[in-house]
Amino acid sequence: VYSELRGVVLYGKAELVREQEGVLDILARVTAKSAGGAGAAADPEQLRKGLMATVPKRTGIRIRPERIVSWDHRKLGGVY
Repeated sequence: VYSELRGVVLYGKAELVREQEGVLDILARVTAKSAGGAGAAADPEQLRKGLMATVPKRTGIRIRPERIVSWDHRKLGGVY
């Protein structure tokens, strides 16, 4: 629905992260943030141990933003 459309575009330099420790760091940060501090995020070492099984088959992408553009049509109140 157009009235609920929202998004973000990041412009910048991207770096592929292939070394396992770097990928694990990215996964742990994203997972902890997604959990909102609940459960898994409370014990960082336990979280990292749980993610370790998925690390060998993943590649991380670290983006250094130069410009960020975002939009949220919910804030328009139906007026476009």
